[in-house]
Amino acid sequence: LQIGVGFSLPSDYNAKILSVKDKLGHNTVECIFKDSEGIMWFGTKNGLSRYDGYAIKTYQHNLSDKNSISGDWIKCINEDTQGNIWIGTFGNGVSKFNKKLQKFIHYRSYDTDGSISGDIIYRIRILSNNQIWLCTNNGISKFNAKSDDFTNYLPRKKRHSKDEIHVFDMIETRKHEYFLAVNDHNLYKFDIDTKTFSPIHYKRDPNLPGNYDKSIIEDTEGNLWISAEGHGLAKYAPVIGKSSIYSKATSSIPSELLNGNLFLHNNKLWIGTDGYGILVYDLTKDYFTSIDNLPSNAKHIFKNNGTSVFIDNNNLIWIGTYDKGVCIMDPNPHKFHTLQTKDNQDLSLKGISVLSITEDSKENIWIGTDGEGLYKISKDGQLKHFINNPSDKNSISSNHVVCIKEDSEGNILLGTFRGGLNKFDSKSEKFTHFFPDSTKNSISAPHVWDVFVDSQLRIWLGLLGSGLDRYLSEQNKFINYGVSTDNYNRINAFNTICIAEDQDGDMMFGTEGGGVNVLDKETNQMFHSICPNPSVQLSSDRIKCIFNDSEGIIWIGTENGGLNKFDKKNEKIEYYHMQNGLPSNIVNSIVEDKNNNLWLGTAKGLSRFNKSKNTFKNFSADDGLSGYICNPKALCIKQDGSILIGTKNGLNIFHPDSIKNVDFEPKTILTGLRIQNKIIQIGDTVNNRVLLQKSIEFTDSLTIKPEDKSFTFEFAANTYTLPEKCHFMYKLDGFDNNWKTTHASRRYATYSNLDPGQYQFRIKSSNSDGIWSSKETVMHLRVLPTFWQSLEFKFIIILLILFVFFIYYKYKIKLQEKKFQRERELQQQENINLENERLESELNSQTINTLNKHRIFAKHKARLFLLSEKVDDKSSSILKKIVSEMEHEIKEEKDWKYIEPRLDKVYNNFMTKLKEANKDLSMNELRIAAYVRMGLSTKEMAELLQKTVKAIDNERYRLRKKLNIPLNESLKKYLLDL
Repeated sequence: LQIGVGFSLPSDYNAKILSVKDKLGHNTVECIFKDSEGIMWFGTKNGLSRYDGYAIKTYQHNLSDKNSISGDWIKCINEDTQGNIWIGTFGNGVSKFNKKLQKFIHYRSYDTDGSISGDIIYRIRILSNNQIWLCTNNGISKFNAKSDDFTNYLPRKKRHSKDEIHVFDMIETRKHEYFLAVNDHNLYKFDIDTKTFSPIHYKRDPNLPGNYDKSIIEDTEGNLWISAEGHGLAKYAPVIGKSSIYSKATSSIPSELLNGNLFLHNNKLWIGTDGYGILVYDLTKDYFTSIDNLPSNAKHIFKNNGTSVFIDNNNLIWIGTYDKGVCIMDPNPHKFHTLQTKDNQDLSLKGISVLSITEDSKENIWIGTDGEGLYKISKDGQLKHFINNPSDKNSISSNHVVCIKEDSEGNILLGTFRGGLNKFDSKSEKFTHFFPDSTKNSISAPHVWDVFVDSQLRIWLGLLGSGLDRYLSEQNKFINYGVSTDNYNRINAFNTICIAEDQDGDMMFGTEGGGVNVLDKETNQMFHSICPNPSVQLSSDRIKCIFNDSEGIIWIGTENGGLNKFDKKNEKIEYYHMQNGLPSNIVNSIVEDKNNNLWLGTAKGLSRFNKSKNTFKNFSADDGLSGYICNPKALCIKQDGSILIGTKNGLNIFHPDSIKNVDFEPKTILTGLRIQNKIIQIGDTVNNRVLLQKSIEFTDSLTIKPEDKSFTFEFAANTYTLPEKCHFMYKLDGFDNNWKTTHASRRYATYSNLDPGQYQFRIKSSNSDGIWSSKETVMHLRVLPTFWQSLEFKFIIILLILFVFFIYYKYKIKLQEKKFQRERELQQQENINLENERLESELNSQTINTLNKHRIFAKHKARLFLLSEKVDDKSSSILKKIVSEMEHEIKEEKDWKYIEPRLDKVYNNFMTKLKEANKDLSMNELRIAAYVRMGLSTKEMAELLQKTVKAIDNERYRLRKKLNIPLNESLKKYLLDL
């Protein structure tokens, strides 16, 4: 069945099931919808499920949450021009879901003005004028956006007060006419201006009276198609007013148990049924078929009810079922198809390991299997199967056919495991067997791993255990070339895995453990390395395949050594491994297409190598390949350019020119935010503030606090074609120098401890074919500083630093001033000391001079007194007068007047302090104290005061007593301390 543009056979669809195991709300799916953001929504019997290609989130009613959905049995879904999702429930009215705020607003039937007419919502229709209409169990309801309420209309009068008029569907035609499907045998035309209804009768089958869950759809010709349970499919042409019915009795429709859900795509009508899967009616060919021949992993789901159908803008078919969940049928990944016989038999050989494939000169295809014998498909599509029959000596000797080649005479040569070499004669259709025996010229081993016919028509056999044989077909003899490591006429390994010939006619033998042996055409000498230059070494000596391309370059596939490119002319070798893009380092087979691309069969799928760009494009079972492991001899390019691939799990065919990339560019959406690995929901308080005011998907800027420490963005590629093969590229501008890549199993990016500032998180994704989208999703980030990173803190720190510098400066100034003050004081003190020393010296000199003067005067007085007694009276009187004048001259009081004021200067106000401390001291006692302070002896004081020593001692005693100085303490020390 050709279903439409870009669609192939249903069996070629990539089928995927979503069920409760994947967190779907319920396995009964009533409706399917894709919103303007590309998100899929499923209405189930137990909640509304959202699917982004990776994860399902289900919304269910919660009694304690007024913002939850109004009910869990979902009947219909639609989206208004504001991006709100409208959800109709069975019995709980309608809910409007604000995707940004993740909140539901409920509208119920309350028998009051402005409420909806019924709580069972069958359809939600949004008209071309953006009006929202609800089809309910009690008429239709129009939403009034300004007043946030509804106006209700009934298509006909109620017969009874409890009679409900179920409106299952409403349609606006291209001519802007409106029709309603209700629970009776008519349609109703609705005049939206006058709000009046006109019943329209259409042709019915009296044996099919069902009207429940009736659905209407308009085709490209303006015809209306009506279906319902037990109703059949009806067609009504409004222009001419004619109708027709499709039932088992009148057409090729296989079932009349339709569930009412209709979908039109590419002029084909898709209809859910009760028990017959999905019916597809080709409007142009007037032909019904049933979609139930899906791949084996999904084949069973359409044996039950297909409740709903949705085909999106990428040709994916979404099918809701009664009890199996959602089936996704995707034609996009399938690049590889199955071989068809003349009788349309699918020769996928699923579950069989295909070991070898060859197309002969007559364009017959030969397929060797591991245990299932040999298949032949002739050019005209006839299929023949050859298996071993122990009782028939002309049958194939082994069901394990490892390699196949055609010789120059048109015979098919088969290398087998345990069955030796088989030669098939196409005319007699008999097999001739060659087994090792005791004769000299028999084949050397029962395991023939490769057969090769060279340019000289020589036949070479790669053997397991015995190296290499050459088969002389005319004589039915074999010559062995193995095994020796030092004989240059023999091969160096027991197992010869593959054989090839280069452009010079030299033979190349790939071995298991001995590398590549080369038989030189000119010398007929066997060399045990691929190149005489010892620096040219293969990446592995375990060879799986050798291929000589159109440019004379030799390509060697190895086991665990990847792909080797050998330029024989220039003696250069290059290596390609998984890090270069190979899907596996085990390369089993190689062919070249007309575009000079190499196709590599590996242990992990098929790879296309663009030699000019040095790039690999890899394909796996997800792309429709029958299996992951491509067998060594099972890659064959046909004369028409198509390529056959044999894997461990069957057979595929494709043409290289038909391999097209999925051109859909996915949009990357943010699906989650974590702070320190905690999921953040709308309204959650994070470090004393609400971080998300709306859904992360609709948030374009975030502020991150230092307390948040680490944050993680989770994301998804908005595609449903093999989303697990998508890759992601992200970069945090302001932090990352380069883009980072990640794969679908690691759909998150984490950052921590960012410096404060402005950042941009940018992310984009590739589709399943590795085509990067030009659409970037951008999140603006502002990372706040810690307190010590803030401008305020820095300002405070600067002020503190300036203050400290100021204090330090003031301190230094004060220190300098103190230093200068000390120096001044010291200088002053020094000056004072010097002055005191000078004054003390003067005082001492004066005292000494006075003392000396008193001594001299005392001597002269004594002499004059003696002389006065010896002379006459007159002379004596004169002398006595002189003595009296001398006594007056040397009176101590006269000198004291000079000494006393200088004592304060010299001895730090000594006399003032002494007088203040001892106010009852006499003048004489003050003098005695001063002289003691000056260090005069008792004798010197006696001379100065013209007293006796004893008198001075007495006065000192009285002074000590007045000063309360104990006898055991020094008077002088007391006076010095003062």
